[in-house]
Amino acid sequence: LKGSRLATKTLGRLLGMSLDPAHWNNILKSELWELRQEETDILPALRLSYMYLPLHLKRCFAFCAVYPKDHRFNKITSAEFWVAEGFVVPEGNNLSLQHIGCQYFKNLVNWNFFQIFRGSYVIHDLMHDMAQLVSKDECFIIKNTSDFLKVPQNVRHLSICPNSDVNCFDLLSLCTGSCAP
Repeated sequence: LKGSRLATKTLGRLLGMSLDPAHWNNILKSELWELRQEETDILPALRLSYMYLPLHLKRCFAFCAVYPKDHRFNKITSAEFWVAEGFVVPEGNNLSLQHIGCQYFKNLVNWNFFQIFRGSYVIHDLMHDMAQLVSKDECFIIKNTSDFLKVPQNVRHLSICPNSDVNCFDLLSLCTGSCAP
């Protein structure tokens, strides 16, 4: 766990899902423990916790790769994004999609994917790295003009850092496909 409190808490949550010895053995014998950390730079305990998430929570978490590191966000806005993207599934009860999205958010907080920070939420740097990994180039952040050359072909969600040196002409080049530095 490399001394990471986040990895320890996350692994504890994962093990606490079930006291069944078979569940614990599955976690112990996972191939992720064998990966060298340099290959992904993400701790195996964090990747395992992602693997055990239900699909609807995986989609919501991966979408958070559009947030820059240390970005503060809130539950309501996140739930609204997820509803708009179709990640929130009606459950057959009379709850609104936004309410269900807020429940998803609470689940991700309970799983330690989001952390409370001064009245809002943030994603720990290691979790943010994992969100970028699992979003598989569907989410991309432009931090400066050189990033225009790195935008993946299959990107679906693009965010631009507010403190970047990007201007209106740079943004226009995204629409016309003439990305030039």
